[in-house]
Amino acid sequence: MRTNPTRLLVAYDGSAAAGSAIGVAGALFPGAEAVVATVELPVPTVEAAAIARVALPDAMIREGVAHMRDEHAREAAERVRQGEALATAAGLRATSTVAEGNSPWRALRTVADELDADVIVCGTRGAGAMGRALLGSTATSLLHHAGRPLLVVPEPQRSSVTGPAGRVQQSSVAPEAGRSSGSGS
Repeated sequence: MRTNPTRLLVAYDGSAAAGSAIGVAGALFPGAEAVVATVELPVPTVEAAAIARVALPDAMIREGVAHMRDEHAREAAERVRQGEALATAAGLRATSTVAEGNSPWRALRTVADELDADVIVCGTRGAGAMGRALLGSTATSLLHHAGRPLLVVPEPQRSSVTGPAGRVQQSSVAPEAGRSSGSGS
């Protein structure tokens, strides 16, 4: 049995919305155990890159794919270290992980299942209905498929309130409908 009843999985992609979500998680769950996760999309395999064989020798293809893998891994590690530092500064007991997958929400759901996370925390950029229809939304997919509570925090552009851990972004209930919630001050 866990000594701390709250275990968070915090999705972090380096965006302002993800950073805001970390701050809100720290304010709502002070001292909670938090695993900050970033998702790295898979790099093409040498076989997939082989279609370039017409123009490039095999050694160059292998070297290029290896370089892409190294660069993606370096960027993901740096991004998740940044998220872990933000989470620690927000008062969470943070560790981090890099998940790989073609679908960020599926990779995050898998990590949440492996951790037995009590809550998944993520930011949303507020792309609206059209953006979700065209591009998909990690937050929307997690809402429908994660099978556990989800805290979704919008980009830091709405009104804010002061909470126990400082400034906390207050989200609107239905931004697409033009409704907003203010602090009343």
